[in-house]
Amino acid sequence: MGLIDRARAAVKKYTSNIDGGAVVITIMKPDKSLSVDISGVHTRINLGVDEEGNIMQSRKSYVSIAESLLNDNNYPVRNGNAEIDLKGHLIYVQDTFGLNVYAITSVIANDTVGNLVCMLADYQDA
Repeated sequence: MGLIDRARAAVKKYTSNIDGGAVVITIMKPDKSLSVDISGVHTRINLGVDEEGNIMQSRKSYVSIAESLLNDNNYPVRNGNAEIDLKGHLIYVQDTFGLNVYAITSVIANDTVGNLVCMLADYQDA
């Protein structure tokens, strides 16, 4: 096993280890026609800084998941041009505040090791 393969395995292990800080995440297509439960790392930060350097209340949420976990569950990640295509997909994740529902606004992908960091926004079903 080469170095890149070991790095991919480490990312998958870190993001999927429920005993090590990962949580169960449900990801769902925007039309709600398909959903899968996987594990990943969820972070929610309730603090920000304004343009003058003052601390202010703001909320940023993201999940970090291994692309291979989605592929293993036949969840569509990439479009026909092999680009990550998850914008608008829904994320359901439980934390100390209860069940949170988010929409993916953007994805930062590390194609070398297969890690996806999905930036999230609060989602409310219309």
